Order: sequence, then structure tokens, then C-alpha cells
Amino acid sequence: MIQAMANVHRFQFYETLTGFKWLGNKAQDVIAEGKTFLFGFEEAIGFMIGDVCFDKDGVRAAAVFAELIHHVYNTLGMTLQQYLDQLYATYGQQIYLNILY
Repeated sequence: MIQAMANVHRFQFYETLTGFKWLGNKAQDVIAEGKTFLFGFEEAIGFMIGDVCFDKDGVRAAAVFAELIHHVYNTLGMTLQQYLDQLYATYGQQIYLNILY
């Protein structure tokens, strides 16, 4: 979904190998190019927000999520599910299936 958002809103999206060392290195490369690094993530493992620390950080991720909740409820007047549904409608929904054997 973030790739689709990047296409619509014209920001750079980069893919790296799995691991926060790769994400952190890419973030530092982006900053060295004079660009602003905002967000890095591994799909199910964690988030790296901003340029304070180039590693996953659950505390910052929780704080940013709290800000998102506040914005969605108080500014947009929506539930998180409604907001997620709006994002899916706007940018598409990728469905991943886990198959257990």
C-alpha cells in the first residue's frame, strides 16, 4: 500500500533487504542525499520513524500511532476501521495468505 501511496503523493519509496541494519543504512543514504527520511518498516516486525535512531523503536511507533488515533477520531470523526477501509478504497488492498501445513 505504501508504494501505491508514494505513486499518488509523489514521495520516494525504497525496498531493502530484510533487517533494520538495511533500513537504517538506506535511511542514512537518503539523508546524505539531502532528502528527509520519514518512515521505515518491516511488514510484521517493527517500525523506524524519523532520524533519531536508525533501528526499530516501539516507543516512538506507539506515540505516532496514538497521534494517528487522536487525528482519526477527533479531526476526521472516524473509527480506525473506517479510516483503514478508506485507505484500502483509495490505494488498494493487498491480501496476504498464510498457509499452514
